[in-house]
Amino acid sequence: MRNEATDVLNGFLDAEYGVDASTSTPLHVGEDDGTAWRRCWSLGPIPLGLARDDDANAQAQAALQADLDAARCARDTGFARSPAGLPGKPWHEPCAVLHDASDALLDRLARRYRQLAVVVADPGAPARLRCYRQAWIERFGIADMDAPNVEWVA
Repeated sequence: MRNEATDVLNGFLDAEYGVDASTSTPLHVGEDDGTAWRRCWSLGPIPLGLARDDDANAQAQAALQADLDAARCARDTGFARSPAGLPGKPWHEPCAVLHDASDALLDRLARRYRQLAVVVADPGAPARLRCYRQAWIERFGIADMDAPNVEWVA
């Protein structure tokens, strides 16, 4: 399972994250997005990095939006996708881009929606991948792989 876990981690690290696929320059983990907003990319409805059918994704997306409404969280619709030109099967998924969200809110939502990780960008700092140890152990049997700009959360 270590190779699969490493592949998934590298997929998150290689992915592009953004707000509007047609106008924004994508952000990558390890880059500074240069904005004054604290943002979270890739807080999406797909649990543990697994593909689900469109109906299940739509239901989870609606539930996530309701939770974000209840938290009064300012947000945009964003995306996470495989990098342009990457060989193999491309992927693209919607996500919420949260403005000024606390780590506590991100963690609560990530755990509720069984996310392996979220991407967090703070002003003046490189974007980091915030990984949820218990979700990785549940999915792969391991966690705590060392990589730059990755933090593991209990």
